[in-house]
Amino acid sequence: MAKYDNKNRIVVFRNNRKREGKKDADFNGTFTDDNGREFWVNLWTTDPENGGEKFLSGSVRPKDAPREQPRAPAPKLELEDEIPF
Repeated sequence: MAKYDNKNRIVVFRNNRKREGKKDADFNGTFTDDNGREFWVNLWTTDPENGGEKFLSGSVRPKDAPREQPRAPAPKLELEDEIPF
């Protein structure tokens, strides 16, 4: 039996782990390109403000890309403790 070729295929599933108050995607999945490189796929259901039809918008990022790093805390300002009066 021949092995299934999943190149240039997208697979998405409803995101059952959405968090309240967060902008988590409605659907998550994967995409594999011609070279076999894998990507994460995120899709959001969008209601247009002008009353048009709902649509899906999305993002794709390589699976081997580093996760977004937490932002460094703002540097502390050194204040003079002496009051001049």
